[in-house]
Amino acid sequence: MSSGTNETLPQGNKSNGNRRQREPVSRSVRISKLLSKLLRHQAESEGLSIDSEGFIKLSDVMKHKYLKSVKATYDEVFEIVNNNDKKRFKIINKSGDNDDDDDECTQFSPQFSEYYYISALQGHSINKIEKTFNMVEFTADDVDFPKEIIHGTFKKNLELILKSGGLSKMKRQ
Repeated sequence: MSSGTNETLPQGNKSNGNRRQREPVSRSVRISKLLSKLLRHQAESEGLSIDSEGFIKLSDVMKHKYLKSVKATYDEVFEIVNNNDKKRFKIINKSGDNDDDDDECTQFSPQFSEYYYISALQGHSINKIEKTFNMVEFTADDVDFPKEIIHGTFKKNLELILKSGGLSKMKRQ
């Protein structure tokens, strides 16, 4: 773990009179948000090669200006992936030289740095993404389909959500 993981970084939005100023976020939250932005929405427009399951070579992500701007390290990225309470990301090893090929990698090993691939596991807006790693699709007709699905939101948004017919996936998967 990097000694700077708990360091706070400014969010970047300044108060303009109409918006309240955001509180600083921890370094790990800032890196996580940058990863989400890049992996879920901007990989192609930022020139990164992404496969149909959303995986991008981790070394390419580490060289990208977003991660370079905060001087993110491999160890920090692995820590964020492994400790994210919502399991937003996955790192796999595609070297073919180990027993964990295409399995989740939990610790950075420099000898495999060129074989690590990272993906966001939910909410892609990139059309090329057909399905995310180990995603299971089901419909309302499936036996295992839940009777209730709960979505957290602010009470002020409830009326608009109900009027519009419910939640929409928009451009996300």
